[in-house]
Amino acid sequence: MKTGTLLRKWSAALIAVLLMISLFAIPAFAEGETTAESDTTVESDTTAESETTAESETTAETGSGSNKNEEEKKGLSTGTIVGIVIGAVVVIAGVVLCIKFREKLAKAFRVYKSECKKIVWLSWDQTKKNTLVVIVVLVIVAAVIVVLDYLLQGAFLGFFKLFQ
Repeated sequence: MKTGTLLRKWSAALIAVLLMISLFAIPAFAEGETTAESDTTVESDTTAESETTAESETTAETGSGSNKNEEEKKGLSTGTIVGIVIGAVVVIAGVVLCIKFREKLAKAFRVYKSECKKIVWLSWDQTKKNTLVVIVVLVIVAAVIVVLDYLLQGAFLGFFKLFQ
């Protein structure tokens, strides 16, 4: 079996696994995080103020600076865990593929480097001329679109007035 086809099969399998993992992650992100504030309803301003005052008094009495919301925020959410797992799988797969195909990667980078040396950049004068041409063409196309929009809008309004 050729190495090129083996590389294609491995990359296809890796892409399939990553897509499958990301599809499993979608429900975790869709559920979202619920907080205690979104689960409860606010009865009135005075009730909310009295609850805040009572809550601050209880935290002052206990001497701990953390309340219920801060304790809930300490744990990682499901979406964060799934994101970390996906990132770890991608990094590990990349490292394994780089180690397995290091000769091919080295050759590919050498070819890339030699091809980059063959690039011929335009002179500054030619770059300015080409930029001017692009700007002029953009202005002309924008003007044509504005005129067509105005004409078609008038035509449609006139057409709809016939049926009123």
